Amino acid sequence: MPDAEFGSAERTDDGWSPRNPTVTRRLRVLPRSYWLLLAIFVVLQVADVLTTNSALAIAGNWEANPIMASYQAQWGAAWWLPKAAGVGWICVVGPLVRRWWPMILAVSYSFVVVAGNIAAL
Repeated sequence: MPDAEFGSAERTDDGWSPRNPTVTRRLRVLPRSYWLLLAIFVVLQVADVLTTNSALAIAGNWEANPIMASYQAQWGAAWWLPKAAGVGWICVVGPLVRRWWPMILAVSYSFVVVAGNIAAL
């Protein structure tokens, strides 16, 4: 008889079975659409660095993000390295979280930032 706490003793839709402890929930494969969203996020981050550099080359433009502005003042042309570290961290942790809304929010925000940079060109 199935356990009431776990529902059916058969495999559930995420591949986890209470009778098979060797299969863990962490090993669930994410759909391709999530990986596409992650790839779009990385491309938008690269586009952000490139469009930010182009926009800052024009007189009268400045960095609106105070954290990135301080990195630009301290690191000079390599200001994007801390940003790359943060993006790498998101690429590692994002799939472990297995939630869609944080990645959708990050992609949407990045799109708005890149669009603002392009508008400043």
